[in-house]
Amino acid sequence: MAGSDLVQELQLEVTCSICTKYMEVPVMLDCGHNYCEDCISQHWDRVEEEEEPRQCPLCRRSFRQRSFRQNKSLANVVEIVQRFPDQDKTQDVRSTSSSTVGKDPQGQRVKQRELRAAGGRECPCNSGA
Repeated sequence: MAGSDLVQELQLEVTCSICTKYMEVPVMLDCGHNYCEDCISQHWDRVEEEEEPRQCPLCRRSFRQRSFRQNKSLANVVEIVQRFPDQDKTQDVRSTSSSTVGKDPQGQRVKQRELRAAGGRECPCNSGA
């Protein structure tokens, strides 16, 4: 695998699947998936308002209460990835229409938009990719 492919793969791993930006204050749910703390909190606020079950947006595991913890190791990796040279820092790492409050790769605030979870997509951790 070429070095640029490894860099791109690492960039995807430190990208929040809700806002599609590098994670800001990464937190891990009990299912093992990571999100920006603000993103998952706002997502769960929205689903609670709609009286839907609180679930992981990727694997759909249900949670009785808000349960997540900061992932300091992942936060350190995000900081390292943000220092990689020769990357287009003006574009989302993943191409998707959903975004929310978060930081883009340059650390600028992103305009809040309606939160959209991963929809009916299969969890990427189960795809073997």
